[in-house]
Amino acid sequence: MLDKTPKLSVIIPAYNEEKRIKETLAGYRNYLSEKYGNDFEIIVVTDGCKDKTPVIVREFSQKYRNIWHLNFAERLGKGGGVIRGFKVAKGELIGFVDADGGARPEEFNKLVEASKFYDGAIGSRWLNRSLVTVKEPLVREIGSRIFFLIARTLFGLPYEDTQCGAKVFRRRAVRDVIDEIYLTGFTFDLDLLYRMKKKNYKVEEISIRWEHQKGSKLNFKKIAPLAVISGLELRLMESRFNSLLKNRAISYILNCIVKGNDFRRKA
Repeated sequence: MLDKTPKLSVIIPAYNEEKRIKETLAGYRNYLSEKYGNDFEIIVVTDGCKDKTPVIVREFSQKYRNIWHLNFAERLGKGGGVIRGFKVAKGELIGFVDADGGARPEEFNKLVEASKFYDGAIGSRWLNRSLVTVKEPLVREIGSRIFFLIARTLFGLPYEDTQCGAKVFRRRAVRDVIDEIYLTGFTFDLDLLYRMKKKNYKVEEISIRWEHQKGSKLNFKKIAPLAVISGLELRLMESRFNSLLKNRAISYILNCIVKGNDFRRKA
């Protein structure tokens, strides 16, 4: 743990990323060291890994004092990992980025700079499509537009891209919403941004250069219907009809649908 409060905390959730995490960690550490000296920390959260990801991250954390490793035997989901990182992050600015390296450190830093003027900044692959140097497969682009529709119609979020894996927020905003976040899977970002919107935090969407990386762990044919269901469930929770979720029949149906793919926060 660093002796003083760092300017920036970067959280990297990593699940079975042995082929990519080393390059991502080295790239971010080198860039941030040049930019901020020792005034930053990187927190890597590994969960339920079946490969050598925890071993690689542990070696980095032992070598560099501003790299932390949080390892969990059970699967937490992307959001669950980020939440664990949020809870220990000490930075004045707290952000998270995907382990696959889709957002280069210099692009992530654009969000850091923007957060000086807002309560947070999120990367976007859709505000300027020319910055997406390696485009995603069609099924992922369709999935992204499904999230856009959910975010816009159910939650009134004004963003083109809620799911981009690069975001930075002021510490006070994170602390204000962390205990209210319900979704811990791939739809975590949607829940996080909705909580911030409800509390009137100003979060800006910023175009960043993005390079799709092969080897994604996400199965969009499976994720898409779960995303719709989780969005509907969250919207229902936040409405005057939330008592419906206490209905045994509805609860049973939801549990059957998400069995083995639970995206909800555990008590």
